[in-house]
Amino acid sequence: MSSPRQGLRLLTAAVLSAASLAVVSAPAVAQPGPPPRPTTAQAAGEAKAAIAAHSGALMAAKGETYTPRGVIVDADGSRHVRFDRTYQGLSVLGGDTVVHSGPSGRYRGVTLAQTSRVALPTTTPKVPARVATDIAEHHVPGKRHAVGPPTLAVDAEAGTPVLVWRVVVAGTTKAGAPSRLDVVLDAATGHVRRAAETIETAEGTGHGLQNGTVPLSTTQRADGSYELTDGTRGGTETLDAKNAEYPRRETSTPFTDADDDWGNGDRSDRPTMAADVHYGLQQAWDYFAGTFGRRGVAGDGKGIYAMVDYGVNAANASWSD
Repeated sequence: MSSPRQGLRLLTAAVLSAASLAVVSAPAVAQPGPPPRPTTAQAAGEAKAAIAAHSGALMAAKGETYTPRGVIVDADGSRHVRFDRTYQGLSVLGGDTVVHSGPSGRYRGVTLAQTSRVALPTTTPKVPARVATDIAEHHVPGKRHAVGPPTLAVDAEAGTPVLVWRVVVAGTTKAGAPSRLDVVLDAATGHVRRAAETIETAEGTGHGLQNGTVPLSTTQRADGSYELTDGTRGGTETLDAKNAEYPRRETSTPFTDADDDWGNGDRSDRPTMAADVHYGLQQAWDYFAGTFGRRGVAGDGKGIYAMVDYGVNAANASWSD
């Protein structure tokens, strides 16, 4: 038979053992963590919903649509989604919008450049397209030609938004450097509102049939795409003749590409042939510069241009001065 002191020790041990078991078997309490990082599509969808709920802050107008162009997610999960704006199908210059949201996706605010809501009485221009092209080509002294047809847009970069023609013209400056201007003119009066230089030299990659993988000096366009124009070699251009039997520079169009990676090395691929030709033009420029100290074939600083895909089953190549 145990003594009272021994009984107390046994009771104490039993209580401590039970408490220990209770602690071990208690479920762990989950600690709150950061919200899951959103996908690009999720962030864009949340921002688009915010546009509908906060149209006043965006100066939204009836007939506008918003297309996401870029998504940035901060380390804490905050989102910033950039949208391009169109009005009745026309691009709104200066209408790009950035919607800001917190880590939970809750709307925080918006950043935009335009100061007035778009409210055009009409989207029909008074100035014909051909007149707009002529005005743009003669806006700056020098020989210039339009790159493609003019396009209608809404100019909301400053003041009251107006209907405009947007014309891209190529040529050279007085110093002989290549130039490509984005000319914006009022579609009702023909007044040139502004003209901005758009040439930005880039370094692309070509996968030609003859030359294999080679570097290509290209130009980034205002819309972010690239074309086979070499601003470092006098504006040397490789153009798509579109299989015309009697091609002309004015009717040919620049080869364009979204990621500055040209061709796949296959004969049936049009950019593959263009990559070969563009690389050859660059080599020709470098030959005259390195061997004779001449900038360009004629020594006038002007680039060479070529039209690829001339006719159907036509001669391999030809040259005319």
